[in-house]
Amino acid sequence: MGIIFLMVAGGFYFAAWMIANDKLASNNFSDIFKVLFAIMFAAMAAGQSGAMAPDYAEGKNAANRIFKLLEREVRNYVYFDAVFRMYIFCTTELFTKLLGIILKLAGPLLL
Repeated sequence: MGIIFLMVAGGFYFAAWMIANDKLASNNFSDIFKVLFAIMFAAMAAGQSGAMAPDYAEGKNAANRIFKLLEREVRNYVYFDAVFRMYIFCTTELFTKLLGIILKLAGPLLL
């Protein structure tokens, strides 16, 4: 907050110097307020957006990693093959027989 006050004081000092040296007419003093507040708000906006720069970079890197992951081509189908074989095994009669035996043995334990 102290920096803002120093900036305002510096702006008023510069405006007073310009009026004293006839570089600015004294009836244009309201223009100094407009310029001063425009500079203050621009500086505060730049500071706040600069504070978000690390978060922006981190989000951009995360999005790039996700896009690379989505564009990646699958090289081996070992997992898919194992799941497919498990599905074939589960649909056979052997699986249903094994499941019946397991349920008969575990039936009293489930109750």
